[in-house]
Amino acid sequence: MKSLISHQARVLNFNFMEAQKYTRYKLNEQQQKRFVQMLIENSKMPTLFERHIYFINFIHHKQIQPLYINLLRNPLERVISDYYYSRYMCTVKKETCFRMKRAYINETLDDCVMRNEHQPHVCISLEHGVHSAIAFFCGQSSYCEGYKTAQRALAKAKSNIVKYYILVGVTEQLFKTFSVMEKVLPQFFSNIKKTYLRRKKKRVWVTPKEYRIEPSNRTREVIYKALKYERDLYKYVKRRLQQQFDEITSTKESNKIRA
Repeated sequence: MKSLISHQARVLNFNFMEAQKYTRYKLNEQQQKRFVQMLIENSKMPTLFERHIYFINFIHHKQIQPLYINLLRNPLERVISDYYYSRYMCTVKKETCFRMKRAYINETLDDCVMRNEHQPHVCISLEHGVHSAIAFFCGQSSYCEGYKTAQRALAKAKSNIVKYYILVGVTEQLFKTFSVMEKVLPQFFSNIKKTYLRRKKKRVWVTPKEYRIEPSNRTREVIYKALKYERDLYKYVKRRLQQQFDEITSTKESNKIRA
């Protein structure tokens, strides 16, 4: 995706900023303030900034709120991928261990679920190297990451999406996502579908197969149930995306009829 956006930036003449740090999602108040100031100072022209970070309310820091966009992946596939990617980055790449406890690094997801039979949600928590998708939309408050406060975090995440996110796409519906991108932010994403087809490349940030152990069907079922609130968010985002897509296609049909 970064390669695709870099191409768009060159063609459409906007500023594309890539973060140098990707592993610190949660910031304290001072870090948020510095982050907001940095972004404002470097956005004198139309700018698209890309980073993995929990939602920050710029208005809280007395600045104009930027438009947020994001992509969401199927929750079950995301957490399985996250589980092994965090271990790969820690033990093989030796770049970061995120906030994972070292005692769990060599544990497979199957073993974790067996060990935590009565509380499987533990296996998809920060201490096991898995981040909550809800927290990225909920924000920097402590309750955004907690399992016991997940329902509250989900409500806040949905509220933020409505207020601040012009688009939340779905990786399993990429062309539908691109269609909405082209419509709502043409200055950044005009013709992105054609560009994607022309420049289609393999994903760069992917865990090699030898470092990913596919979980059993039983583990997948257990984790699926534990992802109740993540699945709720995913369905909500898919419905919203569909509504945006339907509005675009109905407008196109209406224009054809008038013509």
